[in-house]
Amino acid sequence: MLIKKVKRIKKMKTKSNLIVFRNRETGEFLESYKDRGSLAFQADFCCITHCLKIPRDKYEEDKKTYKALAAAFDCEIVAMEIEYKMSYPNGSEVEPIKRERPSIEDMIKDIIGGLI
Repeated sequence: MLIKKVKRIKKMKTKSNLIVFRNRETGEFLESYKDRGSLAFQADFCCITHCLKIPRDKYEEDKKTYKALAAAFDCEIVAMEIEYKMSYPNGSEVEPIKRERPSIEDMIKDIIGGLI
């Protein structure tokens, strides 16, 4: 009896949580802005690919400032969760790169572990 091995393809995944500003009238996304002084601003808008993206944790640290910025440009604040799936063109699994030397985190754990 011939048993065929089936290779399970697992793809490497990475997620990002980002904040973007979407114009309430056009639906375009904030690309850049400049302070022109005396509460005058210039804003440029574009597609979602090239827009200004803020990491979610940075947004959470300074919500008040970002809400004021969105109001100044008549934008709504939109949260995006982006998932990247990585595989080689032939569909095989992308393996994480293995390091020859220990990472800084590993060295800190070794030092703290030695003190306890």
